[in-house]
Amino acid sequence: MLEAELAVRFLEQGLMRNAAGKAWQAWKALLAAAAAQNREAIASRFGGVVKDKNRRGQAKVGYNHRIYTDNEG
Repeated sequence: MLEAELAVRFLEQGLMRNAAGKAWQAWKALLAAAAAQNREAIASRFGGVVKDKNRRGQAKVGYNHRIYTDNEG
């Protein structure tokens, strides 16, 4: 977890905003890794289909609207 190590270094140097940003990135990476490892368990609990703009069905788990739509955010 390089991001977490950088957060600690930034804290030691008094760089609070940088440390907070790196801590947030480390947290997101940890959650993403946990979700990837447990994708099947998540899919069994939160199954279903999402239709994209072309009315093609995509699995809800793993679906990223930013990839399948023209939305910027």
